[in-house]
Amino acid sequence: MHRFSSRRSIIRIRITAVLISLKWFCTTAAIICMVWGLIADDNPTVLAGLALLLTAMVLVIAQWWYAAGTRCPLCLTPVMASNGCSRNRKARKFLGSYRLQVALAVLFTSRFRCPYCAEPSILLMRNRG
Repeated sequence: MHRFSSRRSIIRIRITAVLISLKWFCTTAAIICMVWGLIADDNPTVLAGLALLLTAMVLVIAQWWYAAGTRCPLCLTPVMASNGCSRNRKARKFLGSYRLQVALAVLFTSRFRCPYCAEPSILLMRNRG
């Protein structure tokens, strides 16, 4: 299990995990609100869906900014950023997304498996000694 060299990188990974999870939640809630509002002919519900969609877009921008610094401690590839590298065959998807899989693993277990090198990492600092 690999560990991180700085507390800053651990905090950045946790913030990115929260942003990715909120983005998925807001997008799903926005679609449900807009469809429900259109079916029920309820304008405030449609407007709430549009507000959630706008919130999701802001979260996407914040996620892109934070995700650039989320590096695997072994291969140094940005774990939660889309960089076009090929992923390991052991990498798993959740709802069609590698990033969501890593984000949920970070939030619920404080560890993750890098989708690029497939090595497990834990969100703890290395002992310097």
